[in-house]
Amino acid sequence: MIIIEVDEVEMVLQILNKKNGEANDSRNDTLNDNVSATYMIIRLNPSIQRKGVSDLLGKSVATIGGI
Repeated sequence: MIIIEVDEVEMVLQILNKKNGEANDSRNDTLNDNVSATYMIIRLNPSIQRKGVSDLLGKSVATIGGI
């Protein structure tokens, strides 16, 4: 088993614009939910790795890597 220590995590949050007062589409809502959940998990457990986050969210490691 390889253990990788992470000294720093960079999170880039996308700012979503509402056009003409319309609500964001469901894809953007899902993205926002995933970003919020990922942020909360990392905040509560700063040493967690991508695999742990993916297990908690029920998402693939690749999906978590793209958030």
